[in-house]
Amino acid sequence: MQVLYPRCAGLDVHKDTIVACVRCVS
Repeated sequence: MQVLYPRCAGLDVHKDTIVACVRCVS
């Protein structure tokens, strides 16, 4: 996921944050 969403690489600490990033990218 970090490779697909490098913008969230620093926020991967929280799963909820990753989900929010995925929605942003989508």
